[in-house]
Amino acid sequence: MPPWDFAAGHLKTLPALLEMLPKGSQHSDAFTLLSYDFVDADSCFYIDVWPITSPLLIITSPELAIQACQEHDLPKPDILIPFFAPFAGGPNLFDMNGAEWKRSRALFNPGFSANVMLECMPQIIEEADIYVALLREHARKGDTFSLDKLTCDYMMDAIGAVSM
Repeated sequence: MPPWDFAAGHLKTLPALLEMLPKGSQHSDAFTLLSYDFVDADSCFYIDVWPITSPLLIITSPELAIQACQEHDLPKPDILIPFFAPFAGGPNLFDMNGAEWKRSRALFNPGFSANVMLECMPQIIEEADIYVALLREHARKGDTFSLDKLTCDYMMDAIGAVSM
C-alpha cells in the first residue's frame, strides 16, 4: 500500500502521478503507474481515495484476478449499479452477481461458441484492418488521442458488421 495519511488517505499520492500522464487521461490510469511500485509485492494493493469512491483493492496479477473473479466468485460492489445504470438501463452483466449473473450470461453462450466466432472472422478482420490503419496514422503523427473512443468505435463497427 502506498503511504497513507489519516486525513487524506491516498489522495496526496495521486496529483504527482496524474502529472506524469498525458492531458485528458483517465484518473484510473494513475493506478497503473502506482502499480509499478508494487510489482514485487503480492500483485495487489489497497488504495483509499475516499470521499471520491470507496476503498479499492487494485489487483495486478492474473492469478489473483482469477481467484477474485472465477474461483471464489466474489460479489461485485454496489457502487457499480449507479455507474452502469445510465447506459445499461437496469441490471446487467457488469453489476449482477451469483445465480442471476450465471442465468443472464448463459443467454450469450451460443453466440460466442468457437464455430460462430470462426464464421464471423472475415467481418472482424475487415474492421480490424481499419482500426489498425487508424492506430498507425495516430502513431505516425505522434499525437495524443482517445484510444477509448477509437476502440469503442471499432467494437461497434465489428459488432455491427457481424450482426448484419
